[in-house]
Amino acid sequence: MSETNGDDLADPADVKHIIDLRLFEALKKELHGSTKEKLALRKALLLLIAMSVDDLGEPGRRYIDWLLTEFAPLADSFSKEHTHDFIGENFIARVLEHKGEHLTVVVPKSLLDDLMKDLLDK
Repeated sequence: MSETNGDDLADPADVKHIIDLRLFEALKKELHGSTKEKLALRKALLLLIAMSVDDLGEPGRRYIDWLLTEFAPLADSFSKEHTHDFIGENFIARVLEHKGEHLTVVVPKSLLDDLMKDLLDK
């Protein structure tokens, strides 16, 4: 294991920022000219949840839980596997967070790999 002073390590917040920007650009491109208004609104709301859920306090987290489980226009659109169409052929899933207290949404690693491919190839 090599020693490092930390200067060559990426800040996790910077990595999340890049991922969020890539997801936003991909979804914006996909929704451009969409004629399926309800689906587009659900996808936009799901991305907003994905980008902001980690920064919310308890009231915000409870609101997200409600949106994902009881707000019928969104909650009822998830499959039995708790997934929802998202970007291209990819899905977004509602899952219980690692602490087990609240729900969050996640995307498959394959989607992130696709969105970050040009950065990883450098």
